[in-house]
Parts: sequence; structure tokens; C-alpha cells
Amino acid sequence: MNEEFNPYKILNVTESSLERHKDNVEKYLEDRKNQMIRLGVKTEDIEKAYEILADKYKRNSYLEQIKKNRIFNEQELNKAYNFRNKYDEHIIKNFKYVRDEIKETTFKTGENSYIILKPTGEIVYDTALGLGDKVQEYEVSKVKNGIYTINKKKVYSNIDMQKLLETERDEKGNKVIKDPEYRNDVLRHLLSRERIKSCVEYNHGYLGEIVEKDYEDRLDPYTIKINREHYSAVMKYYGERSYEPRHAIKEEKAENKINDTKKDLEDDEFDR
Repeated sequence: MNEEFNPYKILNVTESSLERHKDNVEKYLEDRKNQMIRLGVKTEDIEKAYEILADKYKRNSYLEQIKKNRIFNEQELNKAYNFRNKYDEHIIKNFKYVRDEIKETTFKTGENSYIILKPTGEIVYDTALGLGDKVQEYEVSKVKNGIYTINKKKVYSNIDMQKLLETERDEKGNKVIKDPEYRNDVLRHLLSRERIKSCVEYNHGYLGEIVEKDYEDRLDPYTIKINREHYSAVMKYYGERSYEPRHAIKEEKAENKINDTKKDLEDDEFDR
């Protein structure tokens, strides 16, 4: 069953509402069908949703598939965004946090979509070799159709704000972004919703770094890399004392994280 097809959303019901009407669930769903038809929902989707929810076996099968999909997604996100193998507490000797708030900047990323980015400070540190460096802290929000999909999350990277904002004049004299590739990679990849949410979960917000590739004739001039020292500084700043961040989700524990799918349906996007 494709998780994108959500019979609960189509008929605007929840598990608790179905439970409340368990003695006459078919009549309740018929009423919901008629209401959704009047609201203009596609009839074939309504019929398919009704078929799933009215049959207890099909409904349970759908819930079980959703549960499996979520466990799989958690495992995939963990593999992609958990950088615990890069963490080495011994390479960072001294560190401190320095607050340095700068005015936020709003970037339009699409129709009714925006990213609000605000530098708020930096973690300054010395390595075991005595070299000094720092990793920047940002507060980031993402807005789509007037709704915050990310709301003031603290993340860490080293974004070149000047390059992100620098403009030049094109042949017609119009002001354009000087490095659109860098801007695109920062806004659409480094600051993607999936990356922000996952890296906040697993890495205390460390996102990685946008770096320019060192060869010519490239289709994609930038890539995201993990700087071991920056990452370790962030983890150590948050009090990590082992090689496995406490936010990490092991694959074998994924089942426990999602141990009650019906409860998830009430608390998550299915709750209407």
C-alpha cells in the first residue's frame, strides 16, 4: 500500500473516531463519503478509502504497512544522516560558545515557500594539534503556504553568507545572484527539511559543509561533506562523551520507536 494514499485523510477520520462509531462504522463512513463528495473529493479515491476503512482486515493491513514503511524510513534516515562514525572527542581540546547574532535573512525558494536564516553564534575550538577553528550556529525556519514546516531550529555548518547574497548585473543590467549554484545547494540541499530534521535528531543540528569540488567541467560544482573536527566540536559542546550520539537511533531499536502505529495516527499527520 502506497503511504501517499491516506484513507484517513481522504475521509477526514481518525482511529479514535472510528472506534467511537465501531457499532455502526459503515454508516459513519457512508456519511463521511457523502460529505467528502459534496466537498469535491475525487469519487474513486473516496470509494477506495471507504473500502479500506470499512473492512477491519484491510484496515489492519494498511496500518501494518504504514508501520513497516515508517520503520524503514527511520532506518534509511539514520544511515544517511547519522554521522556518529565521524565523532572523535579526543581531537577537540578546548572549546567555547560565542554568541554573535546577525539580522535574519529571508530567501524565497518557491511559490509561497521561504527559508528564514539567522546566524546566532559560533563554537570556537582548538584541536589536539593546537590549531584553532570554528563552526557557525544558525537559527533556521522554513515556511510553506503560511505554515512553519521548520520553526527556529538551531543548526551548525559554515555557510558563506556573502556568497549566498552576493549579486551582479547581467547583460540586460538586471541584478542576479552571482553564484546561483552555491545558493541552490545551500537552500535546497544543505537546508532541506529532511536534512534539518534528521541532523537535529542525530547530530545536535550539525548539517555538514558545502564545499566546492576541485576539478573542472563539473555538472554539480558543490557537494556536502562532513568535517570531522566541526562535527566533533558540536557533539562535545552538547556534552557527548562517547562515540555514539545519544540522539542516534539504532536499526535494531527502530521497532521500539514506533511501537504503536494507531497512536501515531492520532498524533501525527493523520489526525484531522
